[in-house]
Amino acid sequence: MVHAYILIQTEVGKAATVVQAIRDIDGVVIAEDVTGPY
Repeated sequence: MVHAYILIQTEVGKAATVVQAIRDIDGVVIAEDVTGPY
């Protein structure tokens, strides 16, 4: 199994929408959003 951490910069308030779109991709098992400064 491949594990990957991907940083995606979104507009404020859009993280949940983006993570849901990622979850909908075939083959994606887990997608979580973590927000805040980095």
